[in-house]
Amino acid sequence: GYESCNQGSWINCTAPQPKKESCNGLDDDCNGTVDDGLPQPKCASICGDGKVVCEQGVSFCKVIQTNQEVCNGLDDDCNGKVDDGFAKKGQACVNSSLKGECQQGTYTACTAGVLVCTGKSPSIEVCNGKDDDCDGQLDNGAIGCVVTIAGTCLSSGLSNGAALQAKFSSPYTALWVMLDNPVTKKTEESLLIADFGNNQIRRLDLSTNQVTTWAGDTQGQSGYTNGSLAQSKFWLPEDITGPDEFGNIFVADVGNKVIRRIDKTWNVSTFSGEAGRLSPGFSNGAANVAKYNSPRGIEVLKNNSLAVADNVNQRIRSVDRNGFAVTEAGNGNRGQTNGRPSNATFNFPADVAVFADSIIYVADTGNSLIRKIDIGQAMVTTFAGGNPGYKDGSGAQAEFQNPVGLAVDVAGNLYVSDTSNHCIRMITPQGVVSTVAGTCQTSGYADGKALSAKFFRPMRLTFDATGNLYIADFGNHCIRKLILK
Repeated sequence: GYESCNQGSWINCTAPQPKKESCNGLDDDCNGTVDDGLPQPKCASICGDGKVVCEQGVSFCKVIQTNQEVCNGLDDDCNGKVDDGFAKKGQACVNSSLKGECQQGTYTACTAGVLVCTGKSPSIEVCNGKDDDCDGQLDNGAIGCVVTIAGTCLSSGLSNGAALQAKFSSPYTALWVMLDNPVTKKTEESLLIADFGNNQIRRLDLSTNQVTTWAGDTQGQSGYTNGSLAQSKFWLPEDITGPDEFGNIFVADVGNKVIRRIDKTWNVSTFSGEAGRLSPGFSNGAANVAKYNSPRGIEVLKNNSLAVADNVNQRIRSVDRNGFAVTEAGNGNRGQTNGRPSNATFNFPADVAVFADSIIYVADTGNSLIRKIDIGQAMVTTFAGGNPGYKDGSGAQAEFQNPVGLAVDVAGNLYVSDTSNHCIRMITPQGVVSTVAGTCQTSGYADGKALSAKFFRPMRLTFDATGNLYIADFGNHCIRKLILK
């Protein structure tokens, strides 16, 4: 307090009244304790939650619980290090800039306040429904696996675009070809697809995985028009073969009863059969004289002629490079007689496959047999099959049910689409039959390991240069691939 001076003496020390304590290093309330009893409200700092305290006359926020470090460019836990030991380190993340299984990763670092998601490393592709090697394609390159490469299986329609979003209607053939493009002047790896129900030839560019309409009416209307690809019209195109040494692609235009040709300038013309287009029948001769009745299966021979399965005429024909047609085997009657080609009979043959230009294999669909025409020996025999059904084995012990598609690999093995058994079979040059893909006698749709996969009426087969097999899955409206190499 303060004293008063009276006649030279200090008297009457008058003390001030106690005050409310504040943080100033004084005993404001005169209770003998400095800065005591002050409120301690909650507060927050960059280092975490705390309470306001007063020490040595200074008020500050004292941390009670330290913040957890997060990736934000700050020292949240106040240990003097920015973004160390951040909360999500080691947790799972998805790196969308990568493909396939490589997208799955963990948070490994924090750079400038941004989390770094490190994806998995690519691994060898195996048949598991995943993209192990991170190339953007499921099971691609997994030997012994069946994968879908084009079409929305189980759903038909007509639409172009990304391969697995495109729609087809009962595709019959998917021909692998290195296609010379007269517009880009490039050779482009492609599949040409006979889109039977849409009356079109579709193209899958294997470098971009885009499907387009290559030839035929853009709305899928049937017709018969030659000219440019955009002008052309087809009616139920079923098979495609080529190119020959001149760059020609050939189409079995079943509805129009003719064989069409698409030359290297991508112009469409009638190669053989014009005479029978409006009045189908049977006659050999020049291109404008020859007649066919459902020429279903065709294949280019090394001499640039075609082998033709003339289905309703019960004959196997050949057509030279000028369109002149002759009969190789079959007398026009239905049956399964072997022997000299002129005496042989067939039962609605659907496809042909040529080996070494001297052997023509025939899918004798109505007889559920695989026949063999030896051109050099002038002899027709049954190569494999006995009674209709399903059975692996040798020669006549084996059984097929309405086989339609054929393709020969470089080793001389014959692959067969056993259509009504919904699976793919293989016949060795010695005539031994085995099942290579599909759950025979069970239709459906499933990718995966070859013998667990499911098809629904698979039709024609073609190989690529590597030795992988493309399958037109007619009933599922999509294109499948059996990876063999």
